Amino acid sequence: MATLPDGRRLSGTVTGVHGATLVISNFGKVNPKRRFRTWLTYLLLAAAHPDEEFRGVLVGRQATVPLGPIGSDEACRSLADLVRLHELGLREPLPIALKTSFEYASARRKGAVAGEALKGAARSWESRGRYPGENREPAHEQIYGPDPDITALTADAPGSDDEAGLWPDEPTRFGVFSRRWWDPMLDAERRAP
Repeated sequence: MATLPDGRRLSGTVTGVHGATLVISNFGKVNPKRRFRTWLTYLLLAAAHPDEEFRGVLVGRQATVPLGPIGSDEACRSLADLVRLHELGLREPLPIALKTSFEYASARRKGAVAGEALKGAARSWESRGRYPGENREPAHEQIYGPDPDITALTADAPGSDDEAGLWPDEPTRFGVFSRRWWDPMLDAERRAP
């Protein structure tokens, strides 16, 4: 069981723990969805065991992604922020999309300026010929209309409730939310041995 800073408790079972390592493996490609699931499981494990140091690894076709170690306090803070994003998403549609936001945050972590990172993210968002992008997913079309371009996600500047202070160089809510979602995971991947 993990207790978040606001007192809420998360409980459940984490499988794939071998000694001090969480191992998640599958036959598919390592993609943002699998990376996030592994990250979330890793956070829950790290948060629930403050006296132990865990590492994590996602093994997929053609790639292996290591995680950690991170401490219990850092895991709890990351979980709490993901919960806040979830709660905000229950009140309004957030201008983020799984692959598109991952591509943007990854490029920003590698030093790309916002405009360049957005060009790369647009390749995941916008459809290309017979290959549909995330913009063709029914949930996104319901919110933004048929076949929206990337400006549908980037139209709004960050607001006071978006916790944009950690990313003052992000000009859009999309940028802030993408970084809030993915930066902690990308940091944990980077610090892994």
